[in-house]
Order: sequence, then C-alpha cells, then structure tokens
Amino acid sequence: KAVLVDDVATSGLSLLNVARIVRGKGCKVEHAVVIVDMLEGAKEKLASEGISLKSVFTREDFKEIA
Repeated sequence: KAVLVDDVATSGLSLLNVARIVRGKGCKVEHAVVIVDMLEGAKEKLASEGISLKSVFTREDFKEIA
C-alpha cells in the first residue's frame, strides 16, 4: 500500500499520474494527503480513480487570514 503526499493539489493531474505509476508497480493507492487543496477539481478527479484526498488546509482557509 502507498499513500501519496504532496504540498499542493490543484487539478489533481500530478497526483493521478504518480498514482498510476505506483499502481503499475503493484502498490495499492487509496489515499492522498496534501498541505493545501486549491479546490480546483483534484478531489473529484482522484475520487473518480478510487483515491480519497485529504488536506490540512484549503484555499478558502487563506482567504480568512488575508
């Protein structure tokens, strides 16, 4: 099993490409964790491939700070 970890998720394409590579090596990928989800479709794109996306923050959290 593998969990994908990245700093930012935008479209989700990078995470999805890595998931496909890791799965191609025989690992099961069901989860990805990022520091910031930019809320630009990554969660939905990964979910369509059976991968849940969890984030520490979203783009909306930073609007409250600014």
